[in-house]
Amino acid sequence: TVGSFFEFQKSGPEKEILSTKDYFRNVIEKQITDHHETYLKDLEKVNDNMKQLEETLTELQNTHEMIDSTITNYENQSSSYIKEMLDRSLLLEEKEKRKD
Repeated sequence: TVGSFFEFQKSGPEKEILSTKDYFRNVIEKQITDHHETYLKDLEKVNDNMKQLEETLTELQNTHEMIDSTITNYENQSSSYIKEMLDRSLLLEEKEKRKD
């Protein structure tokens, strides 16, 4: 950093200019590398989050299918029960009519 910058400026004006350019080039390259590494880590986190979201979505879809299936079963059972009760009722009515 500042100490490194002054170390570059030890011998002659031409050497100072080249060293200063090298110094700033190195600083900029390091910043770019650091930013790139941070970007890659962030991208990895985003990918992990996407995988978790996909898994959660799959679980939700499975749960939705189970709920739909359960509702359909209940509808079928209640429909069957209602039909059975109606049939019994009709049979009872017929028996009552026959008695008369």
